Amino acid sequence: GKIAVGVGIGVVAVLGAGYVASYFVAGNQGAAKAAVDGVAIGGLSPAQAREKLVAELGEAAEQPITLKTETASAQIVPADAGLSIDFDKTVTEAGGGFSWNPFEIINTLAGGRETTLVRVVDDAAIPSAVQATAGEFAVDPLDGTLAFTDGEIDRTDGVDGVELNVEAATDAVADAFREGQTEVAAPTEATPPAITNAMP
Repeated sequence: GKIAVGVGIGVVAVLGAGYVASYFVAGNQGAAKAAVDGVAIGGLSPAQAREKLVAELGEAAEQPITLKTETASAQIVPADAGLSIDFDKTVTEAGGGFSWNPFEIINTLAGGRETTLVRVVDDAAIPSAVQATAGEFAVDPLDGTLAFTDGEIDRTDGVDGVELNVEAATDAVADAFREGQTEVAAPTEATPPAITNAMP
């Protein structure tokens, strides 16, 4: 009986030691199969994972977003528009780290999944950056004219102008950044001329 108790205590001690060791091993690395936008970071420490993501995805994430129509275009630089990548949060969401939950330890040592970069949009900064591009899309309206030439009425129709819909463009740029896109159609709207020759 004493032998059995001793063996039992020994087994518990070994298992406990293994559990504690697993806690520290798992706490210092990401989930084994973790990947972010196709970049494998499994088994790396948080610092190593962050460094790898910055090296392989940082430049692409900083690419300007092009707003364009058939006749005009403008670029939004993410850093100037409050658009950024939270690499630390990305690494955290990819899995791993210290936890006493045995299922999370197992997932760190043998599991993991594909995730995407955590993209941050500063709603207070982006509208002004979009507004700054509005001039690239602006087309002044043309007033209508009505005159007599050689005794006949000579009429020129008014032509609508074009302006950027800044609010809609702001939403479009934010969505494009969140989805990792670098090109988006610029939403515009017509601006009527001050003078038309429409008959009352």
